[in-house]
Amino acid sequence: MADLRTRVEITKLARELDVDEAELGYLSDASPADLRELRRVTCAALFSRHEARAKLLASANGILPLAVSAKISERALGPGLCARVAGVMEPEAAARLAGQLSPAFLADLAARLDPTRVGPIVAQLPGATVLDVAQRLLAAGDLVTLARFVAVVDPAIVAQVAERATSTELLKMTLYSEDDAALGVLAQRLPEATLVGMLEAADDEEYDVALELLRGLDAGIRERVLAQVRRPGRA
Repeated sequence: MADLRTRVEITKLARELDVDEAELGYLSDASPADLRELRRVTCAALFSRHEARAKLLASANGILPLAVSAKISERALGPGLCARVAGVMEPEAAARLAGQLSPAFLADLAARLDPTRVGPIVAQLPGATVLDVAQRLLAAGDLVTLARFVAVVDPAIVAQVAERATSTELLKMTLYSEDDAALGVLAQRLPEATLVGMLEAADDEEYDVALELLRGLDAGIRERVLAQVRRPGRA
C-alpha cells in the first residue's frame, strides 16, 4: 500500500484531473515529490491549453457591466471555465466581479481555482465573503480545497474556520496543506485542546505527519500539548 504522503498527493492529482482516485492507482509506487511535480506540470498544461480563450473572456468582462458579467459567469460559463478566466484577470477586476457572484457559486469556483494564481484576488475580497465561502466548503466536506487555500487566506480567517471544524477535519486539512509556514501560523492560533484533539484523532501514519504542525510552537506549549495526548499502545 502506498504511504500516506503518496496517497495524499494522488488525492490532489485526482482533483486536478477531475477523475476518481482509483484511476490513478498505478501511481502508488511513485514518490510524493514526483507526484507533486507531475501535478504542477499538469496544472500548468491544463491552464495553458485554455489560456487564449480565458483571456478573450476576461477582456469581455471589462466591457460588460459587472452585474451582466456575473450572470453570464454563473449561468453560462460555470465554475470550471470561470476558474480559468480568474487566472488571467487583473486582481482588482476579478475581486469586483467576485463581489457580484453568489457565495454558493464562489464555493464551487474555489474548488477549481489554483491558489498560487489567485492569491492576490483573494487578498482583496472582503473577509466576510472569504469566511462565508470557507464555511460552505467545510460544510460540504471539501477539506482538500480548504487546505490548499490556507497559504493565501488571512490567518485570522483560517483560525475562525478552524474553530468550526472537528479535530478529524483539522487533521485532514493539515495533511492536505502545501505550506508548512502557514500551518505554523495556524498552530499558534489554535487552543491547546484543539491541537491535542488533532493528535488523538490521528492514526499511526497521520500522527507522525501531524506532529510537524507543532514545530513552529513555543517549546513550552509543544511539551504541554504532547503531555496531554493519550494514545493507546503508544508511549
